Amino acid sequence: MTQELENRNQASPAEAYWADLTSSADQVQGADLEKGANLIGVPHCITQAVFRQGDFLNQGITGWYVSLEAVVAPAREIARALRRGRIPEGTELTIEPGECVVYNEGGTGVYRQIVAYLEAKKLITLPEGPEQGKYGDSRFDTLPPEWTVNVEDIQSVTRIAPDGERTLTFDIKLLCPRGLRQSKYENEYTKQGVTRYLG
Repeated sequence: MTQELENRNQASPAEAYWADLTSSADQVQGADLEKGANLIGVPHCITQAVFRQGDFLNQGITGWYVSLEAVVAPAREIARALRRGRIPEGTELTIEPGECVVYNEGGTGVYRQIVAYLEAKKLITLPEGPEQGKYGDSRFDTLPPEWTVNVEDIQSVTRIAPDGERTLTFDIKLLCPRGLRQSKYENEYTKQGVTRYLG
């Protein structure tokens, strides 16, 4: 698999022509929805965080989740991740180097990390409260309507879709050279819990 990925860096005539043809082309924006589990160990760069209200009730509250748009690293970086054992052995990669993907996260892992990142970048101000704790106890679990968005043009981040869905969108550049990692656990609610984190 590693050698196959490294060989992709040697462009065929068709690939060279495609690269030349598309190098200055305008591009239609879009990304394929990918499961977060398929990005374990896969290096990528997050380019946009879109917060959406979900339909899942947690402690009587309709929670939010974040859709993360990302660009997968080139073949050489993926080959390195395989060599270093960051991508679990036997993983069949469903993504391509350089591909644009989107994955959804909620809960106490990646979601909290993204909220903390936005606060650290001073893009949002959160209510006071503890940083740690079970779901709902951390200030990083507060719902987007409770945040103060520190962006001059609020219309650039707050959008209402034709179906009435409200979203909060932030253009960012967050490099995840080690992709995602996951932690498995058991608690009173589940025997097979999994939380994903940024590498």
